[in-house]
Amino acid sequence: MIIDFHAHCWEGKGDIKDFLLHMDKYHIDISVLHAIDEPGYSSNEYVANLIKQYPDRLMGFACVHPHECFAAKRLRMLLDTYGFSGLKLHPPLQGFSMSDPTLYPLIEVCIDYDIPVLFHSGPINSQNHHSCYGDPGPLDELAMRYPEAKIVIAHGDPFSVTPNLICKHKNVYMDTTNTFSRYVKMLPTVAPMCYDRMRKNDRILFGTDHNPQREWRLPSNLDPLFNLTQNGLISQEQEDLIMFKTAKKLLKLD
Repeated sequence: MIIDFHAHCWEGKGDIKDFLLHMDKYHIDISVLHAIDEPGYSSNEYVANLIKQYPDRLMGFACVHPHECFAAKRLRMLLDTYGFSGLKLHPPLQGFSMSDPTLYPLIEVCIDYDIPVLFHSGPINSQNHHSCYGDPGPLDELAMRYPEAKIVIAHGDPFSVTPNLICKHKNVYMDTTNTFSRYVKMLPTVAPMCYDRMRKNDRILFGTDHNPQREWRLPSNLDPLFNLTQNGLISQEQEDLIMFKTAKKLLKLD
């Protein structure tokens, strides 16, 4: 089984049927579509409509801006109305720091609903947005303040503070989307090093940033991870945890 924990389908950019064909081609059982409620991306309502059409193949994460009025109330409404399975936040794109106290009410909603919150981490290739907001370091304080929260660091960088945060906190995870996969393709021994720093086997989630116009992101994220197992750098159990077991736990699919 394979669960893609980090995927997209932008409004007006590609066909969901192509997306599903890509999933079939690369044996992806479930994809988690992330709303990004900003112009030019994908609204909560758009993602909700897709997961309603294909409930056996797609799950969805809502997106709200922590600075908007009544953000926590709106998040509760989205979860109640559409049955989203998590919250997606993109600090560089949305323009806030991961240390911003306006996050606290949203994290408390996620705890109430027992759903994960995923933060984009790392730089953003846009002149109009601040890459500094992609620094995952402030999640240290958030994880300490809310030990019941399930915090996922997207685009997990094995050379950053991320593995240390996972080592330190029982409630922090990372996904492999692009960054981790790219590093282990260039330097496969990065993977066991990352596990050594984390001191845990069950905190890495498979993700791709796949969308209908970016089929290539599936093999570019899958192949480096499968090669790790084939070359004896991670165990089959570690591969299974990355590909589906940890995601099933967070998404309450067990």
